[in-house]
Amino acid sequence: MIGAIVAGVNENSIAFEMGIQEGDKIVSINHKPLLDLIQFQFEWGEEEVLLEIEKATGEKVLFEIEKEYDEQLGVIFNQAVFDGIKLCRNKCLFCFVDQMPGGMRSSLYV
Repeated sequence: MIGAIVAGVNENSIAFEMGIQEGDKIVSINHKPLLDLIQFQFEWGEEEVLLEIEKATGEKVLFEIEKEYDEQLGVIFNQAVFDGIKLCRNKCLFCFVDQMPGGMRSSLYV
């Protein structure tokens, strides 16, 4: 799945004013599909943003937004990776994921 599902919207935010609701999906910013939260923050940093939303009903909406570069959209996501976790089979010696010792808390493992 590409795109970020909105888990919540802050009141009096840009998203609130545009009518974005929980369950809507942010598909792209400036025609770039969103894969993770880092990319979302990077793309959102522009002062002119073209935001593509897929409403929970399936309707697609395109918003042209002019904002300050540090002004936030005001949405909450329930995950940081929008297109699924990628696993690697390389077994690199420097990999902190592959080299995790056993017996640690479960949230540290993929």
